[in-house]
Amino acid sequence: MERVDDAISLLEKGPPQWRSAPLVRFWLALSYALAGRKEQAATEFAAFRVLAPKWTLSTTRRNWDRRFGPQFSDRIIALSREYGIPEK
Repeated sequence: MERVDDAISLLEKGPPQWRSAPLVRFWLALSYALAGRKEQAATEFAAFRVLAPKWTLSTTRRNWDRRFGPQFSDRIIALSREYGIPEK
């Protein structure tokens, strides 16, 4: 969370094929949201939902709870919910 601008820079400058990778779009959306760049976050979350229409908060929880501590995982889930990722 402390290096959000670095994450945004890396994800924005990545190869063009990254734009079709759902998790890259997801991380870019989260990074924008964490940086307070709401419009860009909304755009990226919308692009992510097109690429991964079956992704839900349950999916988020399953994928991130075991990889990150509860504080970060809860933040990911809250931001995902805020930007329209459905519960189920």
